[in-house]
Amino acid sequence: MLRSAESSQTFSKVRRSVVGRVVRWGLALLVLISLGYGVYLWVNRQLAIFDGSSEGLTYSAVKRNVFDSVVERGTLESQNTVQGVCELPGWENKIIFIVPEGSFVKTGDTVVKFDSTNIDKLVAEKQSKLIESEGKLEQAKQALEVQNNKNESDIAIAELELKLAELDLLKYRDGDYIADKADKQRNIKEGEAELEKFTEELANLRALVRKGFRSPDQLRELESRVSSWESRVERDRQQFRVLTEFDHQRKITEFDAKAKESHRKVNRAKTTAIAETKKAESLIAAANSELLLTKREMEELAEHKENCEIKATQEGTVAYANREWFDANERIREGATVRNQQDVFFLPDMTKMQVKVNVHESVVNKIKSAMSASIRVDAYPDSPFQGKVNFVAELATSSFSSAKNYEVIVLVNSIPAELKVKPGMTAQVEISVGNYGEMLAVPIGAVTEHFQKSYIYVRDGIGTISRRMVTIGRTTHSYVEVLEGLKEGEVVMLDAYQRGLKDFGEAERNSEAVAPPKAEPTPAAQPAGEATPTPAPTETPAPADEPILDDAGLDTPEKKE
Repeated sequence: MLRSAESSQTFSKVRRSVVGRVVRWGLALLVLISLGYGVYLWVNRQLAIFDGSSEGLTYSAVKRNVFDSVVERGTLESQNTVQGVCELPGWENKIIFIVPEGSFVKTGDTVVKFDSTNIDKLVAEKQSKLIESEGKLEQAKQALEVQNNKNESDIAIAELELKLAELDLLKYRDGDYIADKADKQRNIKEGEAELEKFTEELANLRALVRKGFRSPDQLRELESRVSSWESRVERDRQQFRVLTEFDHQRKITEFDAKAKESHRKVNRAKTTAIAETKKAESLIAAANSELLLTKREMEELAEHKENCEIKATQEGTVAYANREWFDANERIREGATVRNQQDVFFLPDMTKMQVKVNVHESVVNKIKSAMSASIRVDAYPDSPFQGKVNFVAELATSSFSSAKNYEVIVLVNSIPAELKVKPGMTAQVEISVGNYGEMLAVPIGAVTEHFQKSYIYVRDGIGTISRRMVTIGRTTHSYVEVLEGLKEGEVVMLDAYQRGLKDFGEAERNSEAVAPPKAEPTPAAQPAGEATPTPAPTETPAPADEPILDDAGLDTPEKKE
């Protein structure tokens, strides 16, 4: 009984498995049949269009107000995004703290901290150097004061020597020399007087000796005295001559030289004082420069110390400044190292947003500042925003593509609080660039072009579809203004592009078929001065089953049965 029950359960499981597989294969077959039928219907419809049938979408041409707009897709971003930038020097600035990404911070909150160990060490070294520089400056100032005192003393001594030298010169020239000269002259006069007196006595004594009234000894004594006075007078005369001719000149030269040397010594003392003063002042300037440099370095270190913390300058949600090409080891996190001027985080103002779009050069001239725009974010397609154009670039954006696009920024007026929009979301922007008023316009799908000419396909009341060349005017992204070639109320086909592909392709093939063959060049050379005869063109009648071409090389419209 146990084996029978187990066999029954096994059979039930196998049956359910088989039934399940049959059901799944049957559903898959039904799906394939439905897809095949859909493809069959689509192909038949396309074949009907290319065969020139009257089936397809149509539009009745009427005059209408046409609103022109430019539609582009762009990226949502904040109008005011604060960038947290590493202001520390170097390439190895280690992050020791950073708030988690996505955190909401307020103004003044600390977002990032960097390692300040090296900066603290440099601050201690510069503090010692600052004290040393202040000591050098004070020493240099004291040395300048000592040097000024020494300079004043040296100059005073030199000026005193000059004054004494000048007084010595004046004293000798106007005093000593005159006195010595007068003494010499007086001595000479006195000696001459005495000599004259003794000479007269000598003459009298000689007369008396001859008469025997005086002795010869007395005469010899008086002669000796006269000879002595003669020598004395001659000596005084020689001394006077030496004084006036030699000593006076020598003394004048000596005292004048001493005065001049003293004057030079004064100048030398003053020049030396100036040089020594400048030297002492240069030492002060050097010490002061060193002190200022050290203070500036201290200020820079203090600034670096302050930059070791980056604080929020506005409220917002923190987003790390990671790039797609960043290596995993280089991504922003605690323990990572960043370089100088590298972005660490972004702090967008989520209450003020904008959309940045790239507009093609063919329509950018339509866009002006302050134009209104409608914005739809892909994340909230049923909640459009309103905005206005704030900026239109003058230069095209850099790109490897040959297409020229210009950056346009559209400001979002307001965003409902319940919509959690984020920077980087994709949005579609429709900028209203004009209202052209009443004009005859057809949808853009009703117009096709060939060889820079515009064509439409018009259907009359009995279903005949004919191609017609028209003149178009202003064009929007939805409608084309028709200036000539179409009347109000006429019905146009909206599949002009597909019909044009068929018609223009057949016209080009027919043109190649009816073209006359090219004349073969004659190999024989023609005599000089004779023109090569040109054969008359032969007309080749077109076959009865081929269309007759118009001036544009296209077949004329014909009635569709």
